[in-house]
This record gives sequence, C-alpha cells and structure tokens, in this order.
Amino acid sequence: MLNNQAESLKLTRSRKHGTFRPKLLQLVQSNTAEIIQSTTSEALNLLDNGLSDAYPPLKALKTLTALKGIGPATASLLLAVAAPETVPFFSDELFRWCTWDQSGSPSGWKRAIKYNVKEYETLCRRVGELKERLDVRAVDVEKVAWVLGKQGVNVEDEYAEDEDDVVVGEETQPARTQEEGDAEGVAEQDEEKPKKGTKRKATDVKPATGTRKSTRTKK
Repeated sequence: MLNNQAESLKLTRSRKHGTFRPKLLQLVQSNTAEIIQSTTSEALNLLDNGLSDAYPPLKALKTLTALKGIGPATASLLLAVAAPETVPFFSDELFRWCTWDQSGSPSGWKRAIKYNVKEYETLCRRVGELKERLDVRAVDVEKVAWVLGKQGVNVEDEYAEDEDDVVVGEETQPARTQEEGDAEGVAEQDEEKPKKGTKRKATDVKPATGTRKSTRTKK
C-alpha cells in the first residue's frame, strides 16, 4: 500500500508545471476576494477586447500580475484557461522548446528562465509563428512541448535527416553520385540505339499512324 501511495505521489509531482514555491501560495491567499474578482474581471475584459489585435496580450498579463504572488507565468496560465486557442501558457517546457535555437548556457531543456514579460513576449511570438504555419491552437503547441520536455527529447537530433540517404517510396536507398547517374544515363542511351549489322525486330518498328497517301498520281 505504501508503494502505491509513493507511486501516486511521484506521478502527481511529474504532472506539475514549474517549481513549487510555498511562499507564493501564501501571497496569493493574502489577496482579498474583492481584489481578485475586480482584477481578474479587468484582465479578462482586456483579453476579450484584444483578441483581434496583435499578440501577445501584455496588457491583460500585466493587470493580473498586480495581484500578490501572481507572476507572468501564473498570469499566462489564467489567461490560457480563458482563451486556449490564442494565449500560450508560459510553461518551462514551452519556453525552452520555442527558444531551443537561441544561444546561451545552459541550453536545451536546462535553459535558465527569468519568467519576465520580455521572455513571455518572445514565447508568444514563436508560438504565433507555429500557429500560423500549422493551423493549430496555442494549447496544442504547449502539449507537444510538455511531452518533449518530460521525455527529454533532443530536438536537434530527433528530426535530423541523413544527407547520404534519399527516400524512394517506402524504402530508403543510398543517394547516387553524379558520376553514377551519368554512367547510367549513357548505358540507357546505348541500349536504345541499335548496333550496326543487327536486324531490327518487327516489334522495334513503330507502326505508322494516320492515312498514307501514294506519291503516284493518275493521269
């Protein structure tokens, strides 16, 4: 039974986003119900009014961060719940995946995150590019990043193609060199040309098409 509880606790922790900070929870709980309601209502109104405008939704994000214990990452989560199609959640996995090609140390899935508005703006721009190119929702992009991050997939190596191979149908064959291709082309031409002294078969003679007129004329 203890083993089952340990596995359950381990699974629950693996599904959590980011790092748990008890002090932040205490700060959130210090906000009064009136302030929470008025602030979230204002942020959601800004979100609704800005859906047709260019993203990221920074005005709505900054409004929510006025609450105690609510930073850009948590604020983005609240906005993403309200508008999952357009607003991305500022998760560790999504930010690191979207900024994989940027220089820095550490890099990859260990990239340091500052969790500020500027980084969220960068994340929104990258997610927006994916949404436009693939016609998907922001939440779909976040889900993919979550799986890749939890499995520690090396994005640089996972989809790298072997330049020495080309795909033909369902089979993979080694790419030919230019010399091999030229030699094969010459061989095909030689096969098509009949050699001197060789009688052509009847099947080699192309049948005439159309009506053949006689060159003789009757007087």
